[in-house]
Amino acid sequence: MDDLLPQLLSFPPHPPPLQKLSDYEYHRQIKALAHLLHDTSASKLVKGVAGGGDLLDVRASIFISMQSLLIRAQILDPAINTLPYLYTLLAHIGGTQEEKQSGNSLLKVFSPGGQLWQKMLDFVQRFDPVQVRYAGHEWRRLLEKVARVGDLSNKPMAMPKTTSSHAARTYRAIAKPYDTLAEAFKDGNGEKLYAELQAAQQIWQKDCNMGLVLQVLNAFRRFLILKLEKTYAALPISLVAQQTSPQPSNIAETESYLTSLIASGQLNATLVPSAETSVLRFASTSHDGPLARSEMQNFQDLQMQTEKFSYLTRHIKDTERRLELSKEYLEWARKNQKSKDAGAGTANPGTTGNSGYGVDEDMLADM
Repeated sequence: MDDLLPQLLSFPPHPPPLQKLSDYEYHRQIKALAHLLHDTSASKLVKGVAGGGDLLDVRASIFISMQSLLIRAQILDPAINTLPYLYTLLAHIGGTQEEKQSGNSLLKVFSPGGQLWQKMLDFVQRFDPVQVRYAGHEWRRLLEKVARVGDLSNKPMAMPKTTSSHAARTYRAIAKPYDTLAEAFKDGNGEKLYAELQAAQQIWQKDCNMGLVLQVLNAFRRFLILKLEKTYAALPISLVAQQTSPQPSNIAETESYLTSLIASGQLNATLVPSAETSVLRFASTSHDGPLARSEMQNFQDLQMQTEKFSYLTRHIKDTERRLELSKEYLEWARKNQKSKDAGAGTANPGTTGNSGYGVDEDMLADM
């Protein structure tokens, strides 16, 4: 890491030089940095730095009044070192995904309120949009990671702490068939998915969710095909049919389905004719294949996605604020405050002010 760090901090020059970089020089230097980051392994980006911590969370000791204090900071500034920060953040998130696959619970680090989640929020609020144009693929990867946090295939969302035990049991009972269906989808278990779909038909119909469940079934086949992309660069359509189609022997139907996915932009691949059967060839990068886009198109996509993400962030904060002002939360806060006051035994009934939960006591009284 010590040999890599000076290269990561070399661009952009900081503090800025008196004479601004020309467009040509800016492009040359940032392209060199992008190539360096692309060729640097994720394991190296998450390595520790001298003194403790890593690029996103540095721990250093300082001496104040003859005492040693541990402070936390970060070497990379998302507003200045946008590309190294993005690549390093993805390296950390990728690591937690791998731990999740091996049964470790470190994926919780990248959940709302977690350390990596806060790093991500800091990044999307402060990144340099010009620099991000040189890492469009990585930007989309970050957005995909964020989307997965709330995806159906992940663990069900936790219930509020104020939920009663009876309500929690009812919720779990209602959600059980949906959770089972989601687990089958996530595991790629087609037989279990179809069995669960059939077994709970009356539930889907009663809940008016049959259309939604059928969409899950349609998405499952595409999900299986996209999983093949992680293993194969190319493979015969006959093999695709065997692994993904409900009619494995119907090669023509599979080829027609693949053609529709490619034409609708849901699959970045091409069908290559051959003597026996056509071959499905996946695009090696986002810059290849039928979905390859120009730099200007990528930049426009990034702007649109940034606006959507900013809106989502504001919506989450607004939801959290409204939750704290809900009747259930205020009642729970009032009960806990009374318990604390009774335990302390020193409360002054005539004293006014803010409660320990950041809620005005006048608001509690109105409830």
